[in-house]
Amino acid sequence: MLASREIKLPGGLVLPNRLAKAAMAEAMAPASHVPDEKFHTAWGMILTGNVQVSEMYLGQPGEIQTPASPSDGTKQLWKEWADATQRFGTPALVHLCHPGRQSPLGAGNRSWFSKIVAPSAVQLNLGPGFLAKAAAALAESYVGESEAAKFGTPREMTHEDTALVID
Repeated sequence: MLASREIKLPGGLVLPNRLAKAAMAEAMAPASHVPDEKFHTAWGMILTGNVQVSEMYLGQPGEIQTPASPSDGTKQLWKEWADATQRFGTPALVHLCHPGRQSPLGAGNRSWFSKIVAPSAVQLNLGPGFLAKAAAALAESYVGESEAAKFGTPREMTHEDTALVID
């Protein structure tokens, strides 16, 4: 099977080729958190990276974020992204995301003293394994703070918090 050949998925969706861009945390967006020309690529299918649903909580700087009240310019950038993916018949599936307890200090439009929110008030734990401990140590040496200080213990989301995320 050639990667350049179209494929029909069991649900009936036809992809123009067998190349797909998988969802991931890309950190490619500019400071305005909009999809710019770096996102205009021809693939068989695109599963976007994290598109954050809250201005207050990002998983990291450089993520795309859907503003509550987008300007005309922001709407145009989103339209250009949609047009770029559809230009070659490429289906695009948007990965909507809220980072919950994985929103570090400084990521998002919230004060440094605001608690992160998550479905429950359980602190992030990367695990007891060697790789998890190495990642936590590397993060601490890189940003100068521990996993606990960087993320803190989240506040359990209320029904109102959940309604805001949905909106």
